[in-house]
Amino acid sequence: MRNHTLKVELQMENEAQAGSSLDAKVVLRNVSAAPVLVNGRLLVNSQLFPGELFFAIESENGRKFDLQVLLRTRPLTQQDFVVLDAGRSIEKTVSLKNDYGVDEPGIYTLSVTYRNEQEWSRDGQSAWVGEVSSEPVHLQLR
Repeated sequence: MRNHTLKVELQMENEAQAGSSLDAKVVLRNVSAAPVLVNGRLLVNSQLFPGELFFAIESENGRKFDLQVLLRTRPLTQQDFVVLDAGRSIEKTVSLKNDYGVDEPGIYTLSVTYRNEQEWSRDGQSAWVGEVSSEPVHLQLR
């Protein structure tokens, strides 16, 4: 999904050893010229539950990988909302092996979506509401 205010990127190695930790960094960047109030909690969750980051992971044979950890969601607070100045970003690192069970040799296609549905305001500025998805990234496990 194209957005002219925020961009979400998935940064990781394109090749790795099967069984390694497989950390992926999610970067949420303000690509506009003005400051943006964002929900910076960056909770990773399943699409069916509250959260801000949702991964789509599929193996070359079509297997889809869901989040394998149970999360206790806490309510959003004022501290979760941060102002991103133009060009600034926040990030979160996620273990694809531990959180999604990605550890078998093969080729995987991954993307992440950042979504904020929570309306919030601070100092006269309203939080960005909507969703934006990364470009797909391909990972080969050997």
